[in-house]
Amino acid sequence: MDRMNEKAKKEREALVDKIHDDISSRIDEINFYFGLHLVTLLDRGVVIYTLDHSEDPYWDHSGKLVETGAVVSKASTMSLEDFFELSSSMYPSYESGCGMYVSDIFEDEFNSGYWELLDGFQEKIIAQILEDPAYSDYISYVKADMHGLDSIEEAIADELNGDATLLYEFEYLEESDFSPESKTPVCELYKRYKSNILEFPGR
Repeated sequence: MDRMNEKAKKEREALVDKIHDDISSRIDEINFYFGLHLVTLLDRGVVIYTLDHSEDPYWDHSGKLVETGAVVSKASTMSLEDFFELSSSMYPSYESGCGMYVSDIFEDEFNSGYWELLDGFQEKIIAQILEDPAYSDYISYVKADMHGLDSIEEAIADELNGDATLLYEFEYLEESDFSPESKTPVCELYKRYKSNILEFPGR
């Protein structure tokens, strides 16, 4: 594939900025996604696990997750940061001598949905710029080699390869109520977003 010319590069940079600005204007939607999911989890209670190494064989020190008997509920004063970092499940590393990895609540319960949300925002902007002459050189560049993809929208998303969202992933969360470093007690967030959900049941 030919190298991108300077005009196409500038148009690409403008598109990344446009997507970033659009997502930054949608912090309320990010808050609503996290808030709804947090309320759902706390309504049913989140089991707290500890990593037990008492039965580890000599060749594997991964340990196993054991229930402590404690549960995080809607009344918990645990900080959001600590809640996100709670051990949630284990999965194989597929690396020699490495055993199992432990994933946390954020990874298991929030991360994939968060990225789907960001991807959805990005897709909307890509669809909007297809007929915009301000991006014509960049679109022509992508059309010249679709890599076997079915649509120009897919091809643009593939070419961006996450640049429009990955560079700012944590910035979006820092702007929201759900920063991974937030010291806000989960009970406060529960109250705030439980009331939001009741106010907007059809949202």
